[in-house]
Formats: sequence, C-alpha cells, structure tokens
Amino acid sequence: MQAFPALIIWHGNMERAGARHNVMRNFSHTLAGIFSLALVALFVQSTPASAGNAFIRLGADGVGQDAWLELNDADQFSLGMVGCKKNRGKLDLQLVLWVYGNKQPPAELEALRSAEVEKVSLDFCINGVCEENEFRAEARDIGNVLVKDFTVERNQEKIRSVRVILPNESMKYEYQGDVDGILKKICQAAPSESTGRRSSQPNVPRILRDILR
Repeated sequence: MQAFPALIIWHGNMERAGARHNVMRNFSHTLAGIFSLALVALFVQSTPASAGNAFIRLGADGVGQDAWLELNDADQFSLGMVGCKKNRGKLDLQLVLWVYGNKQPPAELEALRSAEVEKVSLDFCINGVCEENEFRAEARDIGNVLVKDFTVERNQEKIRSVRVILPNESMKYEYQGDVDGILKKICQAAPSESTGRRSSQPNVPRILRDILR
C-alpha cells in the first residue's frame, strides 16, 4: 500500500514534466513563427518593388513607340525609354524619369519632381552594374520630368534589370524583365542620307525596261 502513494507522486511529477514540455514546445513554436515572420518581412523589404510592369505607347507626335517601365509598386515612378533609334550597332534613346499620380509619394520622389530641380546626378544600373549619370529637368506635356540622353551597346549582355538609385531612398526602385525584347520592339532604324537620296530619284533604266515590256 505504501507503493501506491509513491506511484501517485511519480505520476504527478510526470504530468508536471509533461506540462513543462508542452509549454516549452509551444514557446519554441511561437519563437519559430516570429522568426519566420521576421524573415518574410526582411525578404519583402529587400526585394524589388516592381516585378516588371511595362507599357508600350505611341511616341511623341505619333511617331514610333515609347516604353514606360514601372519602378515601384505604387504606380508613382516610371522610367521611360523614348525616341529609340538604331545607329551603327548602338541604340540611341532618352531615359525619362517621371513621378506621377495623385497619392503622396515618398519624400525622395517628391524631391525629384520639384520645380526647383534643374539637374540631378543619379546612379543608373543595368544588370546590377551602376554608373553615375546626370539627368536634366524638362517640362513636358505630362509634367516635370528628368531626362538623360543614353546609348546602349548592341553587343552587351542581355538586359534583365534596370534600376535607379535615389539619394536617401526608402525602397528599391527597379524594373526586372525582358528589357532587350522591349528595346527591339520600340527601336527603329534611323534613315540614312544615302537611302534618302536613292528613294528620291527615279530609276530611269528600270522605268524604260517596264515601258518596253
């Protein structure tokens, strides 16, 4: 009979031990959940704001086509690739930075469209390789924009991402997608002077042959 109380005490200890185990296990699960949420938040913060929204629009004065690449997910900041022409193995175009929309943009974007801005030096990155470029302010029909004349070498590696690094930026402004395919769509061959002369003059021998037939 004395063993029975001892068995009860042992069983009670096991219950308390099991309770402590459950508490520790639940606590571990809670920590794991918090850690997972922290990782997700860090991942979201470190990923580009835009996954690759691009729009092809009719060019200025109805000539050619221009591309506009969204650089953030709030539809407030776009990079325009405007007036692209093929020129001896190169692509000549204008880069246009446009801050738009009625919503209040982040401070770094609001500073870009300020009427007081005349020129600004920004890092422009292609496939993660960045170079400082000077953009000039211009007033266009869409509002105040920043413009940079730019040349793309045709023999460079395939362009998969373009990014603009702003001073004191609160997020990553980047477009990821098939930039090469977009350039092929919007870039036109510039007419040469020799081609213009040939097209303006009639081919007299060919006309005579057509008449004699």
